[in-house]
Amino acid sequence: MGKEFRAKLAAPEVMLPRADVPVIAMLALMESLVNAMELMEHDVTGDRDIRERRADYRKSLMEYIKKYNGTFIGKVENGMIEKCDRWICKSQDNMDKFFDDLTDEDLAEMERVKANWPQHKDN
Repeated sequence: MGKEFRAKLAAPEVMLPRADVPVIAMLALMESLVNAMELMEHDVTGDRDIRERRADYRKSLMEYIKKYNGTFIGKVENGMIEKCDRWICKSQDNMDKFFDDLTDEDLAEMERVKANWPQHKDN
């Protein structure tokens, strides 16, 4: 066993401070997204080199998330789980509002840019 692991085992159980809850919620969301990307890997485009590079990026990102998560001491108590859920829902609402606020001009600009992509094909 490593020194860090033994120190965590010997430490008394500590609750996560409320100020850290939004960060932990975001890290949990990021981990879920990286896992979802891994599950959908077989559906994405790109040659073998690109797919391998993406897999390396995902692995690196997951390691970073776990390392960052390890810097927080304490566990989430039951009352904080609801707060995490509310915070994630608030983030989702903000993302939804962004897409709801897109105008026809914004969509036309996206299509104009997309038409310049080499892989773009009209179906």
